[in-house]
Amino acid sequence: SEEVIEKVLSCEHTCSSELHKFEKKVDDFSVFRAKIDGKHIVYAIDDKKMLFFLRAFKNFSSYTKFLESEKEIKEIVNNLRL
Repeated sequence: SEEVIEKVLSCEHTCSSELHKFEKKVDDFSVFRAKIDGKHIVYAIDDKKMLFFLRAFKNFSSYTKFLESEKEIKEIVNNLRL
């Protein structure tokens, strides 16, 4: 939702200490996680500083499985670049 996106982009949120956690580098982009209101929001930033929101998870184990799937992450980013 737009509200979640605004919270990720604004470091003024009360949970900002859990924002912008670097997770891994995949090809030419970096993958980050924000934890807001109990949800794990996964996003990527490429070398050109383009921001891509990838997925949101309520379940931590689903989130960690997603991070392990570099192929899925690459597919989402490449589809968003089109």
